[in-house]
Amino acid sequence: MRPTCWEVFRISVRSGFIRNDFDTRTRGADAVFAWQRDWDGGATSSGVLAWNWTALDLVDLAQPRQIDTFLGVPLKQPATLSLLTLACQVEMETLNPRHRVILTGRHESGPVCGMLRFNYYTSFQTCPLGNTLCAHADGQTALETYGATLIMAGELGWTLRRSYRIALGISNIFDTVPLVDPLETSSTGNAHPRALPWDYNGRALYARLTADLL
Repeated sequence: MRPTCWEVFRISVRSGFIRNDFDTRTRGADAVFAWQRDWDGGATSSGVLAWNWTALDLVDLAQPRQIDTFLGVPLKQPATLSLLTLACQVEMETLNPRHRVILTGRHESGPVCGMLRFNYYTSFQTCPLGNTLCAHADGQTALETYGATLIMAGELGWTLRRSYRIALGISNIFDTVPLVDPLETSSTGNAHPRALPWDYNGRALYARLTADLL
């Protein structure tokens, strides 16, 4: 049996929409410095220094809502709903480092080229996985602080017949990846924080082949 116009309207009235549950304010600044020098014999050296400052503040969020009914049916046990846990509220402001610095140096001499990059991150904080309150049983904060970190990467490449270039590189040369608290490792199996400003897989080797077909 086809629904009447009233039934279609009644169904559409019950439709809901997803909305943002919080407001944030992001401030930032960037500075980039570049240098290049051509040497006798055709070699070229260049360097780029980039700095970034980012601050994210949670300025407002919706208060937890009491849910008494579901699809018009009263609940036997009302529930309190909040899209943001206390851990999420804290990590919004502490998870990303405030300062990041990237220094990249390149040198090309004939068919050979090399690159060395330094990535510097200031300290950041995160809550243990599964701790929605970001606090211990005694009420003390459970925030874990990770200190400033320097990540290095390097690459060496060769140009073949002007149209092809092969490169071999290594990222995170010193395999710098912080460890989480042993209690979190024993309870969840995580060895490293679930969110890092850099790749948490650690050191990696790679090869790249580039072809110029024009």
